[in-house]
Amino acid sequence: MIVLDASALLALFNQEPGWQRLTGALVDDDSTISAVNYAEVLQKAGRVGVPAETIDAQLDELGVTVSPFGRLDARLAASLDRHPIGPQPHRPGLPGPCPQPGQPGLHR
Repeated sequence: MIVLDASALLALFNQEPGWQRLTGALVDDDSTISAVNYAEVLQKAGRVGVPAETIDAQLDELGVTVSPFGRLDARLAASLDRHPIGPQPHRPGLPGPCPQPGQPGLHR
């Protein structure tokens, strides 16, 4: 199973370096993209005049499904941050007051 993020799918659609390799992998394996990432792809495609129907047709041709992303999915994704791989930069802890513009924090 291949789980795509928006940047991978956009790279494929824009035929950026490596797109053929990704296409081959998608044809050979089941693949999906979360509804959150799918929405990002649609937003960016819409900015350049590509309709959602065109994106859907391409996903169908590649056999890519769109997976729902609910509350439990979000909690699982957020929990992955508790187990980072490799050195991590210092980040301010939560909870706390919302940072003001110009200060490091969630608004980036």
